[in-house]
Amino acid sequence: MSTQDSYGAPVESWSEVAALWAAKEPLSGREFFDAQQVFSENVTRFRIRYREGVDTTMRIAHGGRLYNIKSILDPEERHQELHLLCAEGVADGG
Repeated sequence: MSTQDSYGAPVESWSEVAALWAAKEPLSGREFFDAQQVFSENVTRFRIRYREGVDTTMRIAHGGRLYNIKSILDPEERHQELHLLCAEGVADGG
């Protein structure tokens, strides 16, 4: 069932998939210019136990912040843990 605003346009909504334990590791931060605006980006790795179905359309909510999942790594393809490389603070175009 989709949600619509008062004009009939679809409204994006998020739902919780799971609450997990994770190790959070800040990796880097940078600023860049685009279309005469300054953006900042913080790259953070979250390490979680392996789980099926995690993809880059998802995001992580942690400590009142939102992190967009940009890359998912399965170290040595052993299906024991996942490394989720995430960006915070970026104007996300998709």
